[in-house]
Amino acid sequence: MGIISTIILGCVFQYHLCCGKMHPSDRSGLADADKPAVVLPGADDLSDTALPEDEADEDAEEMEEPDELADFRDQFNADPFTLFFNTGSAQTSLLPEQSQRLDELVAYLEEAPGAVVGVVGHSDVTGERAFNVWMGMERANFIKDYLTGKGIAADRIETSSKGPDEPAADNSTREGRALNRRTVISIN
Repeated sequence: MGIISTIILGCVFQYHLCCGKMHPSDRSGLADADKPAVVLPGADDLSDTALPEDEADEDAEEMEEPDELADFRDQFNADPFTLFFNTGSAQTSLLPEQSQRLDELVAYLEEAPGAVVGVVGHSDVTGERAFNVWMGMERANFIKDYLTGKGIAADRIETSSKGPDEPAADNSTREGRALNRRTVISIN
């Protein structure tokens, strides 16, 4: 047996030993006789060290989102994080409770590597529409910059702008316009 074969055999043996697929007293490295085996490509002389076929199913199960992560996602989306801005601004100071909520989102994203966040920026109707669409995107990017600054990959943050097109309140009042200048975050 060559050096490469020895290394592969050692890796397969270690995998079986550390992942609980083989009892430590069983030093043969053989798969269970009852399980169909998948032979490693190019390892004709190692066919007796094949991996059980159902290990791929176990790996797929590990990829499923645990209940506590699914619960967090559902609760977060039931009450999406909304951040409000002043007229003509895409920057704001976060209050401690806002920072805490965003940090909880960061912790979730670290635990759920397949999760993607949607960030939608909005504006009121003050000024020209093109400016308001741009301002909505800048507001969404404010959140994206915060999340990437915390280590979340930019490709896991989808930003968009609705500008003045989806108001949350009446644009004819000062209070309504203030509620429309916002960014809404959800977990996709």
